[in-house]
Amino acid sequence: MLKNVKKEEWAANLLQQVNTTVFLDYEIKMIGREFMDDVMNLQHIVYESLENKEIFHPNTLKDNVTILDAGGHILGVFFERQLIAFRIVDIPGLERPNLGRDLNFDEEELKKVAIFDTTVVHPDFRGHGLQKKTLLKSREILLDQNYRHGLATVSPNNLYSVRNLLKAGFVIRQLKKKYGEIDDEIDGKLRYILYMDMQQTLPKKYKHIVHIKNHQVEKQKMFLNNGYEGFEIPIYRGIHDFTVAYGKV
Repeated sequence: MLKNVKKEEWAANLLQQVNTTVFLDYEIKMIGREFMDDVMNLQHIVYESLENKEIFHPNTLKDNVTILDAGGHILGVFFERQLIAFRIVDIPGLERPNLGRDLNFDEEELKKVAIFDTTVVHPDFRGHGLQKKTLLKSREILLDQNYRHGLATVSPNNLYSVRNLLKAGFVIRQLKKKYGEIDDEIDGKLRYILYMDMQQTLPKKYKHIVHIKNHQVEKQKMFLNNGYEGFEIPIYRGIHDFTVAYGKV
């Protein structure tokens, strides 16, 4: 199990390799319940390292077990046999909360939805493209299983995750509060809802492009409600201060 310890206590020679190696000699593989302690521990390390904890909604152990039992998967990334990152993909179907409902999918399309639920990378291993690599691997797995609609939620104050998803082919389709104890938009955390047609191969061409700052919530909602989608981050000044390009296809 990866322990929550100081760098100097966690194999100094290992960290030296990480800091001096361009290409990590890592392994990506599907993991199950036998790694759940490691998953929860790594999630705790990452959550505690965040200055703004509002940008991350951690899963409970029950959440992760439910996702696995429902046919979802967890991709683990290992370096020197240590779990350094993981990606969780949920297959919600019709019986559990499905982000497709936020986009007004009908019942048949809801069955084709996969949720890119949680991505966690140990702070010492950021900057190696592990979010993108696990996303592409999960997309490959899901296409083989005949899923089409990829959805995800990300805080509008999390530049890196938003940018990574947009570069991978997602687009912003909604902006609303999620994960509340009452109903959406009454409580919860403000989130972009991003969408990717995993079967689409041709790039989109946008028109009527406007640039809106990430903290201009109502303005973004207005354009989203009028058929625009966010597709690029052309300007950024910091993790909490960036501009999103919106356009119509």
